[in-house]
Amino acid sequence: MTRRTGKIARFPKDLRELVNNMLDDGAQYTSIIQALDKHRQRWPDGVNEITVNNLSNWHNGGYQDWVHRQEMAADLRSHLESFAELMDGPDPNKLHEMVLHLGIAQLYRLVTGLNRDTIEALSTNDPATFARLLIVFQRFSQHALEFQKLKLQAARQQQPAALESGFQPKALPSPTSSDALKSIIS
Repeated sequence: MTRRTGKIARFPKDLRELVNNMLDDGAQYTSIIQALDKHRQRWPDGVNEITVNNLSNWHNGGYQDWVHRQEMAADLRSHLESFAELMDGPDPNKLHEMVLHLGIAQLYRLVTGLNRDTIEALSTNDPATFARLLIVFQRFSQHALEFQKLKLQAARQQQPAALESGFQPKALPSPTSSDALKSIIS
């Protein structure tokens, strides 16, 4: 991604954040200009005024980049929270699940950065790379399926152990019997 060079792009980061947050809140361009005027002493050299056109250009460019980064950061935070939950507890086998989720998250971020034209161009211009990408998808899918099978198998193995420890599930009596109500109450 090329670095933006417009007036707002040259502002200090905190002033760009001010603009981005105000745009995100739906502020009018004139309100944003007034807010920036309060920080005129911090404007970069060569910037004497900010116009509605400057803000419109920023809205269509730099602000969209910022929105995309915010969405990606929120997505990453969500994945990190999931990873933290996976790592909670004494089960060291959760490490494998976390690594699988991390790999899938990385792949997701890669793919969300591609558009249809890029994918088509990759499949046409560099079929070997495209094939490797498909193989990675297939392997993650295969590992996720194998992991789910292992979790089901472990759950089945724990069921008989619970029965051996004295746990005996009981069927509830038929709700039509008056004895059934007595057995539930007692």
